Formats: sequence, C-alpha cells, structure tokens
Amino acid sequence: MKCRGNSNRQKIINDYDLRAVAHVKLLIGQTKKSCTGDLLTDSYYCFTYKNKMNQTQGSFFCGTYAANHFLTLMGKQPLPLFNPLSSTAGSTGQKSGTSNNKSNWDPAAKELYNAINLLIIAWNTNIKSFLADIRDNLERYPSQKPFISKIKSVNTIISKDSKKRTLQMMISELRENNPDLRGFSFNHLDSLLSSEGVKSYFN
Repeated sequence: MKCRGNSNRQKIINDYDLRAVAHVKLLIGQTKKSCTGDLLTDSYYCFTYKNKMNQTQGSFFCGTYAANHFLTLMGKQPLPLFNPLSSTAGSTGQKSGTSNNKSNWDPAAKELYNAINLLIIAWNTNIKSFLADIRDNLERYPSQKPFISKIKSVNTIISKDSKKRTLQMMISELRENNPDLRGFSFNHLDSLLSSEGVKSYFN
C-alpha cells in the first residue's frame, strides 16, 4: 500500500474500506516503515483495509500526518495514543480513560485493551481484523466486562508466540531496552480464565 501524497490517499479511500485499529508509541530498538516510504521514529498508526471490489484484505502502518489525513477523509476522530512509557495507557492530551473519556474502565476490559496494544508492540507487527474488532468493542463499551470468549481468543493468540513467551515475559524483554516501561497486571484476566479451567498466557 503506497500512500504518499494527498491524491494517493484519496484513491485508497475510494478503493478500500479502511479502519484505524491502533495508535502506538514506538519504543527504543523498534522501527517502522510508513506506507509513505518514510521511517517512523515516534509513533505510528495501524490500519486494516479491504478492497471494495474483490475483498482483498491487509494492513499497513503510517505516521500521524498521513493517518490524520486518512481519518479526515473517513470522517473519523484520531485514536488515543497507547504509550506504555507513560503513567496512563491511552491519552489524547486529556485525562486518560477511554478514547473519549466518557466512562470508567472495567478492570478486566482495561487489562484486555492493554494486552492487545502490548501484543502489537511486542510482536512489532500489525493486528488482524478480529483482534481489531475486540479492541474496538473494548473502547466502545469500556465499563462492561469483556466476554470470556474474547479473552480466550486473545489468550490463544498469545499462546502462538514463536518463542513460547507469555505476554508478561514479552513485556520484560521490552523493558531491557526501555527501563521506563511501566508495570502491567493481568490478574483479572487470569482469574476469569482460571474459572473456566483455561491456562493463562497473559502473566
């Protein structure tokens, strides 16, 4: 996906259904290449796309400038920045909570939201559409406890890590180059999985 220039971004909007699924802070030791061809050095957006004609699907990264143009063309608001180095996991320059700060987070929902974003960072990759669906629902209904099926789905994804790490182990590895990385707990998710007799890969 090549998106340098306003006309190219407009053509992408015409030809594809886009969805912004994450806005993530780059950590020390990580690099990302934008669809504009630029090397990203601060933060990046993850977008998924689906061709309107043949339903071809995929994903790409871009920086804030290109992302904001896409969002303007889509009539959408910017996503909160997920910055694991700060004291809060989601911020738009306002007091943190959800992307629109309209409600308090359910503890398990917040843990699952953090887990998905941290997985993007730890695997240094984009996320698939169904994970984006889960993340979107968490932001839309932050005060509701997530369905156990959604927790199990994310847990299963983590269990497929090529190095056989739990998410907490991935976070520990990230902290080696990023000592300011804050602590994350997934105790509520562990308890919910334990009540179903399912092994947790969060902690």
